[in-house]
Amino acid sequence: MIRIRVPATSANLGPGFDCLGLAINRYADFIVTISEQNECIGFEESENNLFLKAYQFACEQEQLQVHPLKVEMHSEIPMARGLGSSAALIVAGVATALIEHSKSLDRTRLIQLSNLLEGHPDNIVPAIVGGLCASKHLFEKVEFIRYPVHASYHFKLLVPDFTLSTEHSRKVLPPQISREDAVYNLSQIPFLLDALSTGNSERLTWAITDRIHQNVRLNLHPDFKIITDNLASKHLAYYLSGAGPSLMVVTSEDESLLKSCLEGTQAKWSILDVNLDTKGMAWSYET
Repeated sequence: MIRIRVPATSANLGPGFDCLGLAINRYADFIVTISEQNECIGFEESENNLFLKAYQFACEQEQLQVHPLKVEMHSEIPMARGLGSSAALIVAGVATALIEHSKSLDRTRLIQLSNLLEGHPDNIVPAIVGGLCASKHLFEKVEFIRYPVHASYHFKLLVPDFTLSTEHSRKVLPPQISREDAVYNLSQIPFLLDALSTGNSERLTWAITDRIHQNVRLNLHPDFKIITDNLASKHLAYYLSGAGPSLMVVTSEDESLLKSCLEGTQAKWSILDVNLDTKGMAWSYET
């Protein structure tokens, strides 16, 4: 029996489009055993297919035998909310293939195989290694760096009751961006990483802003303008988590005014207190 736990992830962090991501303490837990036929418990149909697809893909890549599996999942990660639910399923499926056949796990190989299926590493890498990570493709491999986050920061997730698929959220992005906007985002990232590591919350409020993807995506639902205008008026640092629709607020204070930022919205929004997960994916094998 294999037990796997994968944390939720929150990607982009404003200007770090498709390269920055962090792991948070909301988890998807999997119990996997070899069975006579595939059986997935606790999955929605699309989740079921993605886990099995990742498992079969890894077996094919590594030339391993594919077995029918019984998989039980208990997840705190809501689907299609910009919190890495797909990445968690892919990582768990690939890890199952590697652990099942070797009773060990090469995290570098896990990152490479998971990224081949996911297509971009900003969720995959922090899901596996934990913490705040920058990652990129380099000659068919994934390189990454982990960065510290100052202990003074509190992370508040604003999660709506509606979903937003990554596919739809990517379709609205422009095919080209201006040089000015590209330079703006590139120049933001070192200041953002410094603000996160040093606890400079004043710098964080402007270093976390973006010109490439957020403004377009924030037009996808009328609630976004209401909330972001309210957050900006209170000088709070925030970003659209992944492709959305969840928003992450990063503050150096235990901010108690977030409920007022949700006034006048159409959807039902929940406020979740989350912490940085610094360990990433965990697993055990039991005979």
